[in-house]
Amino acid sequence: MSLGRMAMTAAAFLLGMGMPPLSAADAPDREQGGATVSAPIVERVELITDQAVVGDGGNNWGGHQTRIVRTKDGVFTAYTTGKSDPPGAWRAYDGTPRFWKLATRTDAGWKVLAEGQSGREPVNLMAAPDGRLHIIAWPDQTPHLWSGPPTAGKLEMKEEAIPGPWTRSHWPYGAAGISPKGDLALVQSTTEEVPGRFVWGYRGAGEAKWVAGSTPVKQRHCYTYVLPEAGGRLAFTSTRDVLWHAMGYEKSSTGHSLGYVFNRVGFWTSDDVARKPMTELQIAESVPSKEFPEVAACGTCVDSYVDTKGRLHAFYFFLGPETKGKQYIRHSIVDNGRVVKTVQLPEEMSGHFTAGDKAKGRPQYCRMIQDTAGRFYLIGTTAIVPADSEDGTTLGQPVPLDLKGHKVEYSGMAVAAPRGGTPPADFVDAVFPTGDGKKVVYCRIRLR
Repeated sequence: MSLGRMAMTAAAFLLGMGMPPLSAADAPDREQGGATVSAPIVERVELITDQAVVGDGGNNWGGHQTRIVRTKDGVFTAYTTGKSDPPGAWRAYDGTPRFWKLATRTDAGWKVLAEGQSGREPVNLMAAPDGRLHIIAWPDQTPHLWSGPPTAGKLEMKEEAIPGPWTRSHWPYGAAGISPKGDLALVQSTTEEVPGRFVWGYRGAGEAKWVAGSTPVKQRHCYTYVLPEAGGRLAFTSTRDVLWHAMGYEKSSTGHSLGYVFNRVGFWTSDDVARKPMTELQIAESVPSKEFPEVAACGTCVDSYVDTKGRLHAFYFFLGPETKGKQYIRHSIVDNGRVVKTVQLPEEMSGHFTAGDKAKGRPQYCRMIQDTAGRFYLIGTTAIVPADSEDGTTLGQPVPLDLKGHKVEYSGMAVAAPRGGTPPADFVDAVFPTGDGKKVVYCRIRLR
């Protein structure tokens, strides 16, 4: 599938949602008096909750989910609560119910508008062009959709099971996305490792019926970024996720405590998932050598972003023989079905893209966003880096993020972005885990 067919300019995106392009002066609750700022600046930092669930599959797990959106009605985020692992401990999820909560920002602080049973994993939150909010969760080891419009500070959401050939599991690695027109899609990674399988569902905007199917893959891939479009078009990126011996590697190939290898990023597309099989493109792979056995080409907490010209920007952290054992974040651009460019973020910027003790000082957290002029920005954990408007690969000087003492932890920043239904603006809304994952903090960054 040509990603050019998925393209919309920032203005077209907004007009298609019935909204004029947002400028700095148009931003809701603006705090700069409409004045243009010359560099990005953090405008707000607010605690949403200190009761988020942590541990296996807790609210701070993943990184690929769509967790925050902005609509004409305000800013909304979803997080999970329930039974957590003891501090410093880890255990496999035992099926104890967990719950999602959907909160919105008000003048009096953050208010929970709706809640439901979530299953083990964090949920996906998306916004439709008409302002309706969607939650996709796996409460009974199968996917369910909650939908509803916020009205006068209240929200009633209707629940429905999503039909499809799903594998019942507490570990679906659930992923979802929405198109600018409101087309919904979700993807499950099944538990089989070699071969692996994706199960997907797609529902066109304004339609009641879901189309579902499965796609085989040589090895299991997880942490999927879902990018649907109108007309049954679907694309997603995903990372190989198998035990070291499934690849015929030595255990030294992975730094993961359980021995999993994350060393390939792939891209799957179809022009019409109901009628055409998905095709696969390899974006990156790192293969171990005797001298440099540890490998990674992993997009778990980084980003996959479709820009306003329809190009896919795939970010992933990479190490292996090519990097002589050092870890970097790489940025590959896919256009018309092929990788047209790959760059490596400068080593001197690595410290701006790490988070918490689990990162071991290695860069692995990065998000991309654009403003209404098409300029790109890379959002790390301690800084935001402005980039050019051509393709986002020429970087400016990092601008420190003043997060009022809060430290961004695994799984990094989650931003309100187009794949969740949020149109481009001259500011960005984000949430991140902190306080050993128990806290969820919101920030707004003025881009220009």
